[in-house]
Amino acid sequence: MLTPTTLDALLDRLSQMTRRGVGEAVDALQNDQLAIVPWVDVPSAVEAATVHAVAFANSKGGDLVLGIHGSGRVTGCPGLDEERLAQEVFARTRPGIVADCWRHETSNATLVVVSVPADAGTYAIADGRRLRRVGRANLPITPDQDALVAATRAGDDFTDRPLAGLQLADLDPLQLTYLREILRRNNDQSELLELDDLGLLQALGIVDDNRAPRTAALLLLGSRKALREHLPQAEVVYIHLDERDEPDVQEQLHLPLLHALSRLQDFIEARNRFATLKQGLFHFKVKDFDDDVYREALVNALVHRDYARRDGAVHVVHSPDRLEIANPGGFVGGVSVNNILYHPPRHRNRRLTEALQQLGLMERAGAGVNRIYRFLLRKGKPVPEYEVTPESVRLTIYAGSLNESFARFVAEEESRGRLFSLDMLIVLSSLTRARTLTSQEAARYAQRPERSMLNVLNKMIAWGYVERVGAGRATAYRLTGRVYEQLGDKIAYFRDRGLSERRRRALVVEVAEELGGLTNEECQELCSIDRAEAGRLLKSLVDEGLLLHEGGRYRTR
Repeated sequence: MLTPTTLDALLDRLSQMTRRGVGEAVDALQNDQLAIVPWVDVPSAVEAATVHAVAFANSKGGDLVLGIHGSGRVTGCPGLDEERLAQEVFARTRPGIVADCWRHETSNATLVVVSVPADAGTYAIADGRRLRRVGRANLPITPDQDALVAATRAGDDFTDRPLAGLQLADLDPLQLTYLREILRRNNDQSELLELDDLGLLQALGIVDDNRAPRTAALLLLGSRKALREHLPQAEVVYIHLDERDEPDVQEQLHLPLLHALSRLQDFIEARNRFATLKQGLFHFKVKDFDDDVYREALVNALVHRDYARRDGAVHVVHSPDRLEIANPGGFVGGVSVNNILYHPPRHRNRRLTEALQQLGLMERAGAGVNRIYRFLLRKGKPVPEYEVTPESVRLTIYAGSLNESFARFVAEEESRGRLFSLDMLIVLSSLTRARTLTSQEAARYAQRPERSMLNVLNKMIAWGYVERVGAGRATAYRLTGRVYEQLGDKIAYFRDRGLSERRRRALVVEVAEELGGLTNEECQELCSIDRAEAGRLLKSLVDEGLLLHEGGRYRTR
């Protein structure tokens, strides 16, 4: 699926091909997972988004980019609201497709991207048309092709199925004892602890009323023999890389999920480096990879992988600077890298997921990813990266060191009752790196509508954490001097503010000399400021004798 970074790379490639005179450059870039459509008007964009959403959902997923002419010229999509577009796609498809529609700003226009992952089931346009993506074309699905289409998608909940020949005797009593220990550790008041073994398994939903174990029961409690016989694909591979990125440890696990999770934690902790942080009289151990973060990521990979596929295993690659966790099967139900923080939860293996939630091993309502982000951001660490294809999901967690001043700032503010939302943490973290941030950038980073982020930014202004820079379309936000001081970098606030003004003044004088003068409008565009601010800047340069004002233009003496 496209991301802002990969879309920028695609636009660069398109520009290069166009400059070299490559004929039909747009057509050359399109494939079975990428479509590019020119802007005509809103109704045409809605129709194109609906058709492509159905075709992509019925195939391997893909992206539609709206606003690029067949010649390669980027025109943008004037008047197209991405939220309204997503609503129209949902209303015009059966069942409704939750497409991820997002804006992408270029230097001269705004593109709209419609991202649609592959999903279970078969989709149709409201008028009954069923389509699939083949190469660069959206082709109708005929009745004789239903089996072919079904083969490309996840089926129903695989973990809810009873497996032929599987019996209660195939479940390991030791694993059941371990399951009870986990339940007791997470909630010693749980009523589930009072049930006998069969009652517990049925209450968890992994054994049906006829005492037949479901696939989820085998995954959680199966003996090694039963797992190898019925689910040979339920495998986990752990690889540790040394400083040269050469493997020095490799373990293959074919174990029940709870046991596999425990072994993986042991492997990681045995090689998880740490530093000691002194704060007053106390000493804290700061690990490369925090337990809560990698444990949540491991559980997600083990629970959300596609067990219906007979090929592939969960791979955990542990190196000094990163931890990569990859599982077979892409995102489902409209979830993408651009909306994973707040998209309503979609479960490939609902039966298994609900059992683990009852055991206290999984966050409810899709909060697991938010928890990972929140934990890392609170410590000033880099957020994880997702790489997603229809066949797999790879999560990379970086071993970035603790940002002590940022972590202390967050802790001190929250001790005063100022509890930071995830959106606020994303803004604060971004501003410690980029110095300034627009509301559009904040919305993209936080995966929120821009209107929502404007409310967040206004609240942060009221709390004294950020301040506005510029006005109108050129409005940006930066940390206040008080926050810089709390972060131990008092000079940075004044340096950033002062340098920004000096650069502006020098740039205006340089361009005026180069072009023989410039107007207020040209100054606005050059400096990304509004008319009033451009007027004040030009007047100050005239007052200082650096520019002359003649006939609406400003030129050097």
